[in-house]
Amino acid sequence: MIKLSSNPFYILRATPRDNKQRLSELCDERSLLGNAAECENAFAILCNPKRRLEAEAYWFTFVTDGMIYKAIDVLDDLKYETILKRNPVEQAIIFLNSDSLDMDYRSSTHSELLVNLYAYDIQILLDEINQNRLTAGFPQITGKAELEGYINVIKREIINRIFKPFEYIGIELSCGEVARFMQDNCAENHVLLDDVANYYRGFALIRLEKMRVDIENLCESITGQVNKVIEDNRVTNLIAMVTEYAAIDEPLLTYTKITGNPYEETRLLLSVVRSLYLKLNDYFGYPEKALSVAKLLYSKFNMIHDVTVTEPPLIETLEKNVESAAERNKALYEADAKKAREREIREAEEHRRQQAQQARQQELERNAAKQNKSAREKEAAKARKAEPVADFFKDAGTSERQKVDA
Repeated sequence: MIKLSSNPFYILRATPRDNKQRLSELCDERSLLGNAAECENAFAILCNPKRRLEAEAYWFTFVTDGMIYKAIDVLDDLKYETILKRNPVEQAIIFLNSDSLDMDYRSSTHSELLVNLYAYDIQILLDEINQNRLTAGFPQITGKAELEGYINVIKREIINRIFKPFEYIGIELSCGEVARFMQDNCAENHVLLDDVANYYRGFALIRLEKMRVDIENLCESITGQVNKVIEDNRVTNLIAMVTEYAAIDEPLLTYTKITGNPYEETRLLLSVVRSLYLKLNDYFGYPEKALSVAKLLYSKFNMIHDVTVTEPPLIETLEKNVESAAERNKALYEADAKKAREREIREAEEHRRQQAQQARQQELERNAAKQNKSAREKEAAKARKAEPVADFFKDAGTSERQKVDA
């Protein structure tokens, strides 16, 4: 019945101060102009003290005859200035009945309306309704629980209307803005905080659940038994997924930070992250990345600090682990550097030995070459000395043969 054109007061063109006689007259008049059954039903509702409360909750407590009905007929032309003069409940009713008055949680006017609506004292509205009933001759309302139920419907509808643009912007782009809205506007009103957080959770739940399953599966795939490059890529992807999960979960983290009561999705996130950084730190030697995961959540809110009586705070522990790992890495680096220097010395000595051996070999080859040359020279000299004697005997032999022939 939030729709004004369906409200019994609008159907009969009645006011909350009209008595039964006046309501009957208005019912007869409007029956001649329109739907008689609709008018009879409206009359029956307004004459029933219990049933008329819904119509009163979704109507205006003080109106001048004829004024509000003309305004409803041209509701889309109403200006903000006119609307904001009314109480928050009536402002909300007008906004909900206007298609042209777009609402956005990023607007300060609409944020203020939502905050004021949740801060509005229902007793004020109840007193006004009872004053009208006293004038009209209807029994007054003693409790406000039923009226609060109707106003809660208005609150939820306003949240749906204000956060409608959130659906089109996308959850990744809007989660930070929603978290800031909750921090800036809802910290003092936990009822409003609950409703906004529940609204956001309705959008984020499916996405967060799928991401959590993917994170757990990827975490399980890191075994330390495959190629280190592949493991490093998996760890990098895992941290990116956890970062995205934390970003989308930020409004729920903000809720937890304010109230101290985490949603189940936040508990699961903390559980997944704890197992992740323990796995990275204890089993696979990624203390720096484990620390970055922990600090990621700690930067969102301090539940990740895990203060207990048996162990130091997590961030401090991980920082010490990183320092220890750095010292171990430094020691390993120095040991590797020493081995490298020793290897270089051995290689240099081996190189010098090979060079000396090569030099000796070359010297031996040069000496052998000199000896061979000297021997050849001696043989040549000896041969040259023997040549004149041979020539003498050769010439003498020729002379003897010539005498014999003569």
